[in-house]
Amino acid sequence: MAKAKKKSYYINKENLEGIIKDYCEIKSIECKNPANNQTRYTLVKDAKEFYLDVYFKVNNTISMSPVNMGENVDLARELESIIDSSSDYSDVTRGTFSAKISLEQFSALIEYINALKGVEKTNDVDKGANGRIVKFITDFGDSVTLTYYESKEKLNFQGLFMNLYVIIKSYITPLEKVSISETSIFKTVSNVGNVEKLIGENLPKGYKLLDEIMAGFISDSFTMIVADTKLNDYASWVMPTMRVLEHAIKRVCLDNDIYLNDEQGFSYYIDDDQERTARLFFMNSGNIVINRDLTRHLTITLDPDTIDILVRCYDYLKKNRHEMFHTVQLVEGTKLVTTPEEARGIIIGACELIEESLIFKI
Repeated sequence: MAKAKKKSYYINKENLEGIIKDYCEIKSIECKNPANNQTRYTLVKDAKEFYLDVYFKVNNTISMSPVNMGENVDLARELESIIDSSSDYSDVTRGTFSAKISLEQFSALIEYINALKGVEKTNDVDKGANGRIVKFITDFGDSVTLTYYESKEKLNFQGLFMNLYVIIKSYITPLEKVSISETSIFKTVSNVGNVEKLIGENLPKGYKLLDEIMAGFISDSFTMIVADTKLNDYASWVMPTMRVLEHAIKRVCLDNDIYLNDEQGFSYYIDDDQERTARLFFMNSGNIVINRDLTRHLTITLDPDTIDILVRCYDYLKKNRHEMFHTVQLVEGTKLVTTPEEARGIIIGACELIEESLIFKI
């Protein structure tokens, strides 16, 4: 009988040892085999000693095996199960998309990714007509390959549906004169029409009113729902749709001649010279309200329906914020999205507001 292949986990060494320490004491750590980075953890729980072998792979994933030695192997198996359930990602889907961006924008993107904590650039080679190929990995096994064709000003993304995918797509979306293709996923799903079905159910009128990039973000969220990648934090499912919700706020503002300063969150210019700004939203007795100075500094009158949709969109965005959201209009704070059901609920709730913002004046 063929030996069962060990499962790979997307988790870095620091987080792994944090999980272990929450369960038991680490007595010693010994590298048993440098060739495959087999590392034996000698562990103690309730005065009982047991052992776990961890294999640190070159792609920054790990596998592990309880050591059948001594009388307490059941503790090792229990710890293995805890690590399994705590791993950030499992059953990860791969995907691809392309974007038309300038060389300067691509160079800035590479510099930005390279500066992220826990990210390493493992390859950067210019193959002329075949493009410049840049590969990144994270310390928990996320990996992407970016290929840039300078003559065509075209970027191809290939990689996992994990943090770097969300970060990269979020970074390039606000860039000037950028067009982005739809994301293709490399995973068979039971019904390939489910994405379109979910979009039709949740944005029945508004989806066709979105521009191509925002429509792509909505599709991304529902694609990840259908792909059903198992995660520890499902914020990556939610994030694309939250970007569209942020865009909805900006669009309603622009429709009413309110010009936002992207560098100062939801602040707007209070004079025609676009030098002075004021916050658009603020708290009043525990409620979010629109700044009344809008009518004092500018000749702007917002009807009650417009005020209502702006406040509800901002309130929803603020309540469902997350540290990984690389949004232009930064909303401070963090939120862990712990289940696919929670992520789906947030996405559907955001779509209801996006739909309303698009059609309430039609």
